[in-house]
Amino acid sequence: MPYGLHWEWRGFGRLDRSARDAIQALPMQDPHVRQVTDSYLWIPGCAINVKLRSWQGGESLKLKRLCRDDREHQVQLWVERQEEDYALPVSPGVITALASELGIELAAPEMKVDRAALVRLLGEASDQVEIVKVQKARWVYRWGAAGSDVLVELAEIASPERTTSVGLEDQMGLSERSPQSHIDAARDAVARVRSELRLTSSLATFSYLDALAVWARGGSLT
Repeated sequence: MPYGLHWEWRGFGRLDRSARDAIQALPMQDPHVRQVTDSYLWIPGCAINVKLRSWQGGESLKLKRLCRDDREHQVQLWVERQEEDYALPVSPGVITALASELGIELAAPEMKVDRAALVRLLGEASDQVEIVKVQKARWVYRWGAAGSDVLVELAEIASPERTTSVGLEDQMGLSERSPQSHIDAARDAVARVRSELRLTSSLATFSYLDALAVWARGGSLT
């Protein structure tokens, strides 16, 4: 997803046929399905979504920060910064900064760290952090009306459990300097798409942080 400030809603469960048909009738943002393996770091109480992503052609370490949890509208405001999307391998300085940010202890590496080495380092801190591996196929569509663009991600998750996830994310170009009226309009656009697609009739509202808390304990979302 693009960098910047954005509102997001996500649900998990068994998507009903009518909602799936409505999503698949939307224009595709990307005509290709992407097979993705994400290893998320779960730390109790942490409001940062940290993932190690692998896809055909690359790997990265990416941070995504929760800015606001709007429980009235059941959406969340997140920020993703380009400088916090690190192509692997990463420098020792990145690992030191990550440990400090997350409040965990990691052995300081002496050289660049690839995905396998980083997973080993995190494994040594297993009393502080859990690694949850999520394998999924994802398709991205675009909903647009009156200048309000929203990306619709349909994901079929194979593990840690078989389930379907739909994510909505506004594409209204928000930044941390955007006026409140623009921020509110983007929030309302996400809520509108969720309503028009009738997603809450078959999916339970969970952020990825919520889902990780369940999966890390061996639980199920469905």
